[in-house]
Formats: sequence, structure tokens, C-alpha cells
Amino acid sequence: MAINKQIEEPKDLYKLMFHQTADISNWINVIRVPGGWIYLFSCPVSEGTDYGVFVPFDNEYQEQALKGK
Repeated sequence: MAINKQIEEPKDLYKLMFHQTADISNWINVIRVPGGWIYLFSCPVSEGTDYGVFVPFDNEYQEQALKGK
């Protein structure tokens, strides 16, 4: 079972395990999947407007994020 975390810094995204979920904000969650992440957006005002976007893994910013820059 995946444990839901709170993302407080960009480096936290790179530390997620596969299928682990994390909260970006009240309306944005992220799931770590093979090859990247799925960002899930939910609209608190109107039902049925939830959607997800796959974001491929790119380590361009990984070194900066892990160093805390």
C-alpha cells in the first residue's frame, strides 16, 4: 500500500517510491510511476472535472533539487 506524503521541496518528488502518492496542494496529487509521475488535478467546485497528466522522468533538475538549490 502506498503511503501518502506531503511534498514540501522539489527534491521530495525524486524520493518517491513507485506507486507512492504525494500531495502537492489541496487539489493536486502526484503518483510515482515507472518512467515518471502522474499529476492528478481535482476541481473542488465542480464534480467530474478531475484529470491527470503524465510527466516523464527528466533528471535535468534532479541534481539541483537534491542539493536543495
